Amino acid sequence: MYIHLGLDVVVLFSEIIAIFSKDIMNNQDNEVFLLNNSVVDLSQGSYKSVVITKEKVYLSPFSVQSIK
Repeated sequence: MYIHLGLDVVVLFSEIIAIFSKDIMNNQDNEVFLLNNSVVDLSQGSYKSVVITKEKVYLSPFSVQSIK
């Protein structure tokens, strides 16, 4: 099954490792994680969730509940 993350991006469900709300990303360790990985900002400004896949980290405009 494919999951739509925003804009024209879809990923295979099996490629997703974790989906987090942006609220959980507001500490320094998580910010370092984002800086050290390939981040794709799909939100065009304000993201609501972070989707971690095997190859990339996506900042999505959709909430965690919408993606599930």
